[in-house]
Amino acid sequence: MNGSSSTTETTPHQTLQAQAQTAPLSQDNPEAQPGLPRAEGLPDGWTVRRENQGASFAPIQMNPGEKLEIWIADDWFEVLQDVSPQTRLLQIRQQAGAMEGDECQPPVPTQDGLAIQECTTSDSVLQYMLLPAGSGGYFVRLLCMRVKGDGVLARYQDGVRQTMRIAMDHNQAKTLLERQEQLEHDYAARAIRTAPGQGVPDDDIAAVFVNAQVVQNPGETVKRDLHITWLLLKDGTGYQNEIPPDELNVSVSRQLEPRRWIQWRKAQSGNGYEMRGPDDGGWRSLPDGEDGTDGKGWIAQPARPGERLNGIYERTDGWGNQDNLRTLKTTWHFSGDGTFDLSLSGYQGILQTGGGTSFTYVSTTGSDPQGTHTATGTSNSNTPIGATSPGGISVNSNGNTDDGARYRGRYQFKGWVLEAERDDGQLDRHFVTFQSNGRTVIDIDSAPLYVKKE
Repeated sequence: MNGSSSTTETTPHQTLQAQAQTAPLSQDNPEAQPGLPRAEGLPDGWTVRRENQGASFAPIQMNPGEKLEIWIADDWFEVLQDVSPQTRLLQIRQQAGAMEGDECQPPVPTQDGLAIQECTTSDSVLQYMLLPAGSGGYFVRLLCMRVKGDGVLARYQDGVRQTMRIAMDHNQAKTLLERQEQLEHDYAARAIRTAPGQGVPDDDIAAVFVNAQVVQNPGETVKRDLHITWLLLKDGTGYQNEIPPDELNVSVSRQLEPRRWIQWRKAQSGNGYEMRGPDDGGWRSLPDGEDGTDGKGWIAQPARPGERLNGIYERTDGWGNQDNLRTLKTTWHFSGDGTFDLSLSGYQGILQTGGGTSFTYVSTTGSDPQGTHTATGTSNSNTPIGATSPGGISVNSNGNTDDGARYRGRYQFKGWVLEAERDDGQLDRHFVTFQSNGRTVIDIDSAPLYVKKE
């Protein structure tokens, strides 16, 4: 957020009168690509990104040297009746870690009974303010507007007003951010892939490192295994990879997803590696252990020439808690004759209570070499959440689609690539790594699967 010095607007609550300037436009934010898709509901010509435990809204293109950003903290903050709005603003800023500003004026009350505070940096004006959140007047949200340049607020007044309205609706702000992130992820996922063999050659790969974590989202009781796979290139850069390396368009990826790129080096002592990412102030170690026995990380192995497997590999992902549970089970069955079967089974149960009785609304989907089956229904309070057996479940609807040809076929391993030629004629290519010589853990597109014990 640095730039050359310029005259700045002061208070966004002042009347916005200046006319739009006609200076040539330039892309002030390199991550805000004009060609990227935009989530419906954003102000025209604006984008949103995740930043510092909040969401930052900004115009995509601005005049050189200008800046306009509106940051909204993720959290809601309680209104304390025995504390003045001015004091509460200072408290909330500290709680949220929003302490930027070289010089700050004392907070002042606003007409809506809250508070606003103006701070300056070397080249921008910051406006911290509290906005009502939800209904009832018991909670507020913290917002910070950064402005740099003559006439900026006047030119983008419609977008500023719309963003203010979004800020007062927690669900809308969260939904817009999630939609934008998904759109950009999908766009980048397509754009960074090139034709097989036209991406990163095996000779350019120094190592592939897998970092294993157990994650749990806030408010959830379900934990799941998460693998982050680093493709370490011989030029000293690394990429958080999930696709076949020989399909990775490095130049496009560096442009569209710069935060997935790191620098790496051998550790100053020992045989490990160190990395430095966009948010790292210095070098930090990549956790390592012999064959990953410490549960943290390991140097992955590619497939051996002509390798085949003979076994069943499974993983189960879960999200939510006993009131809203969602699971997805993935099973690959590899045979020594070069054939495979793939099965996917999903479950969602939403618990509803009332009148002393609990009902779980159940939705299940299963896809395997015989086809795809879906069913929805309800289970009573005597049926445990997550149950998929017919007992206690009243099926309201079900259906079968396709012949299962997409879930069976032939496979072959080629180094870091798994090629699956499905019976419906489609060829799928996956990024594959192995944890150890025992082949008990295989990662497909950076998702771990574990051999099923008989």
